[in-house]
Amino acid sequence: MVGRVEAQNDLRREAIKRGEDPRVVDEYIRESNQAMASISNAVVTLVFGMFAWGLMVVVILTAYQTLPILINGLKVWLSNPFYRVIAVLVAMAIAWLLLMIKARWLIAYGLMETAFGVATLYDNATDFSQDKVSFLVMFAAMYILVRGFDNLRTGYQDKYANPLSQQENKS
Repeated sequence: MVGRVEAQNDLRREAIKRGEDPRVVDEYIRESNQAMASISNAVVTLVFGMFAWGLMVVVILTAYQTLPILINGLKVWLSNPFYRVIAVLVAMAIAWLLLMIKARWLIAYGLMETAFGVATLYDNATDFSQDKVSFLVMFAAMYILVRGFDNLRTGYQDKYANPLSQQENKS
């Protein structure tokens, strides 16, 4: 950081020696600092994004391996009508939480939808010629993928695309 400050001071001195206005150099330095800040923000976003993808893959693989155990336990538990009501209420709470995630973090929700669609396709990648249910599940998974891709696109456009038009709309 010291080298950068020294280089900026050298630019100011050179401008004064040439008889130029040092405010022009200050403007140039401010613009270059803003450019560097946006580059560093992009790098941080990329690193966190890669970490999030890795974490999501680990969670999906873990869930995929433990899912049969959970399903067998749920079958026994849900045979009682009282617990079915509790399961419906829990499912409604999870759906509400997912709605809040979608409203706040559309890109993250799109990633979850896409991952769920891929996992569903992977799990049902069998011979579709004899099994109608697997064929329908495949199309349902593709629908989930399309929704996930659309949410990713919309979230990206809302957050990153065309920042000048967003600033004009605010003023």
